[in-house]
Amino acid sequence: MHRSILHPLLALSLALPSAPAAPGEFKPSETSAKATWFAHLNIDRLRNSEVGKQLIAGLDGEAERNLRQFERMLNFHPIDDLESATVYGTSSDPEEAVALLRGTFDTERLTGVAKDSDAYQPVAHPKSTIHSWDDQGKRIYATIANDRLIIIGPELDLLRTATDVVHGDSPPLDPETIYGHAGAGPAPIIVASANLGALGSLNIDSKLVGKVKAIYISAGELDGKLLAYAALRTADPRSAKLVDQMLHGVLALAEVSEQVPPEVIEAFKTKLDGSGISVNVSLSLKKFKELVAALEKTAEGLK
Repeated sequence: MHRSILHPLLALSLALPSAPAAPGEFKPSETSAKATWFAHLNIDRLRNSEVGKQLIAGLDGEAERNLRQFERMLNFHPIDDLESATVYGTSSDPEEAVALLRGTFDTERLTGVAKDSDAYQPVAHPKSTIHSWDDQGKRIYATIANDRLIIIGPELDLLRTATDVVHGDSPPLDPETIYGHAGAGPAPIIVASANLGALGSLNIDSKLVGKVKAIYISAGELDGKLLAYAALRTADPRSAKLVDQMLHGVLALAEVSEQVPPEVIEAFKTKLDGSGISVNVSLSLKKFKELVAALEKTAEGLK
């Protein structure tokens, strides 16, 4: 009966410091030191942003029905009650990941639904019970770390590690090891990073992309502007220069096409720094909407 009830919760999360952080902010202290990549969505900030309000207002009827069904079953609304979602992994396989969902939950309801699910089995853990059930042929594991944090994923060992990190029994991610983190833009809604060197081959047929060893991105909204930041660490200074030239080439082609307003092109600022390159974007929401409209028009023309 409850076989697929919690599947949307995992899908939603897979679609993200020691000092107290503001609601929704990324917390390296709750992320394992073993993580080679992570993605974080500040839902609290997204919900209160202009872009977020437009996205929520634009939900179609089916999406709204799914959200209502979700809320009826779990007494939990993914948009209203979630504060943040973090997903991270230790390999290049996106299925080998764990998600941390922070928000306001009815923990008794969630526990009851898990126990009523197909092939339910509890897994012992010193600090918090790990619940396990079958969902559409896959084994899912989850634990309620505390009344505001749920950890969920398909890999038992990774979920155990994630639980240990949250309870202070396993080393967390050191913010200093995240390439580009110190230069992130203000008020980020999305934060993501990947140590591509540690992940190994990603089966991407591009020598230039293969020279990128680490990447960090963030995007947010502040004072009516869309702010984005990206940092890439390459194998050597020459590769960084080539990536910089490639980015400027793409911008030049966009400008020549006359499909992208000049103000958008000028909003992109790149900077070389040894074996790395950073990109900053500051764009008014009005121009951002124009860019999205232009891209949609171009996509329609390609159909």
